[in-house]
Amino acid sequence: MASGKAKLMRKQRHQQRRKAQQGIQLTALMDVFTVLVFFLMVSQDDSTRLPQRADIHLPPAVVQTQPEESLTLQVSDDYIYLHTDPLISVEEVRKSDALTIAAVTKALRDYSAEFPLAQHTEEGRLLNIVAHKDIDYALLEKILTSAKQTEFKQVALAVLRQEVGEAQ
Repeated sequence: MASGKAKLMRKQRHQQRRKAQQGIQLTALMDVFTVLVFFLMVSQDDSTRLPQRADIHLPPAVVQTQPEESLTLQVSDDYIYLHTDPLISVEEVRKSDALTIAAVTKALRDYSAEFPLAQHTEEGRLLNIVAHKDIDYALLEKILTSAKQTEFKQVALAVLRQEVGEAQ
């Protein structure tokens, strides 16, 4: 009988130890929530940022609206890029007598085919152009004419944002 009583006592002690250990481990949970909160704070950003290459210097301007999320065409001194994909060299465009840039027109049409609009609008799609501040007008005119031949009827030129007091 003594071994039965000892066995019962051991079982009760074991159950008491398990009850004490059953609580939630708050330390690990708090660590996870802290990391999650910091991640959300860092990743939350009100402003829309356009991709920008180091070799493109934007002209300064006083801007009152934020740019919308849209397709971005970047024009550096050397190449024209759709996002980060090079389309054609600026030198080739300058040598050409054509009024449009076939590579730009094709890339924009391919993008429209790959990502069709839910509803067709007369305003068309928006295209952001991020170009160096010293871009010559003839090159910009070819880009705009090429975009006009596609669904991209709205064009926004990116600028370096200045506050009203900083404007010259």
